[in-house]
Amino acid sequence: MAKYVIAGGSTLNQLCKTLTETNISTVDKLRNFFTKTTSYLLTSIGEVLSKKQTFDKDRFIKNVVKHYTKVYESPWFKDPMQKVVDSGGYQISVGYITDYDSLYNFIDAYIDLLNHPKVGQTSSYMLSLDIVADYPIIKTLEDLKNFNELSLQKTLENPNKDKVALVYHFINPKLEEFWWNIIEKYVLSFKHYSIGGLVAFNRSNSFPLNVYILPLLKILRKRVDNQIYEPFIFHILGVSAFTDIALFVLFEKAVKHFYGIDVNINFDSTRAIRETSIAKRFQFFYDNHLMSIDYKSSLLNQRCYKSFTNADMIVKVLEYLSSVYGFDIDIPRPLTAKDIYKDNGNGSIKKHIESLFILASIESLQQTVNFVTPIVEDLFKAFINNDETHFEQYATYLLEVANFNKRTKSLVHKIRSLKNTLNLIALKPDYNTLKPYMLRALEDVYDFQLFDKQRYENLASIL
Repeated sequence: MAKYVIAGGSTLNQLCKTLTETNISTVDKLRNFFTKTTSYLLTSIGEVLSKKQTFDKDRFIKNVVKHYTKVYESPWFKDPMQKVVDSGGYQISVGYITDYDSLYNFIDAYIDLLNHPKVGQTSSYMLSLDIVADYPIIKTLEDLKNFNELSLQKTLENPNKDKVALVYHFINPKLEEFWWNIIEKYVLSFKHYSIGGLVAFNRSNSFPLNVYILPLLKILRKRVDNQIYEPFIFHILGVSAFTDIALFVLFEKAVKHFYGIDVNINFDSTRAIRETSIAKRFQFFYDNHLMSIDYKSSLLNQRCYKSFTNADMIVKVLEYLSSVYGFDIDIPRPLTAKDIYKDNGNGSIKKHIESLFILASIESLQQTVNFVTPIVEDLFKAFINNDETHFEQYATYLLEVANFNKRTKSLVHKIRSLKNTLNLIALKPDYNTLKPYMLRALEDVYDFQLFDKQRYENLASIL
């Protein structure tokens, strides 16, 4: 099963249109691509919100249904893809909803959409409406608590509640306890979970444990204490660093071994797709190596791997997509900037070329999962057998490959923290054991003054 959710359904839909309209691919070939690379497609209901219009519930629902019909009923998605619905909490956090009345109406709209035959009823799972405090629409912690509990209570009254993933925010030392008090109250009422905030957690590279596992262990403890052992999804919002992908596969295996519970730890492709379209680089597996390929026009002739340049590797990527998925690509040799850019490197990327690079980036996520899985088997076996030598060898190899064959300082930290994390999972810790780890994880995180007027004025000016 694929470990990731493709984010940005509307963007991907336009990408597929470009490839079919230029006769590079067909509906059947694109269906085959998605069948082989992923199981899930995510689109947010917040995508149709606008800062230029006041919120109107009926218009909003109409626009969401129109948007979802356009994306999810597209021929290349209709058969292979399982649909994930993001509830739009991010858009609320950055100011698309501006007053309490509109927020109440947005909650009602989310509940209606959860039960809508074109949205909630046809999706595999939805993320719960998490209302965060990054924008001054909410004035107090009490209001923040009340709005979140209102949305959760209404969700649990809905007949489609079992497909909703409860979101647990885990980043800020002032708010972690606040969020856990909410989550603990509702955790047993949901079958699936997600965590938010860690995508921006810079200390995760140097912390002596893998921070992603801490909220999962709290949820596991709550379920085990209540003798709930059913499989569940644990989605990590926004994360797709390749070293993390390798660890998620390992932690799934450890949870299964020590708890007897099947947990599907998945993540979304936001980072990979944004890096491809904004930073002008993407990842590709070649010769059992994961490499970062840069397609900035000035860097095409820069050496990328062994004797290969970025241009050489782009040709190999296009050859791969052509041979494996049957895409009809005119592959120039040698490849130059004018083959990629509209204006010989000075203009924008040609649409069909960028579409192919995004597909390659998406496929590299699954290639990473496929590559690391057998290594994880050997690594976990060495851990169980207390084989220190082979554990170090497998951990180093696993993470170096996922880190583009670079032994960086952050990678050394991750290798050191890996065994600590496995030991903690094996311990099946209770809350008292976890508490010092939680406090340590959150210490010295950026100073976030909740409801600070000056901070919000600065943020408003940026937005």
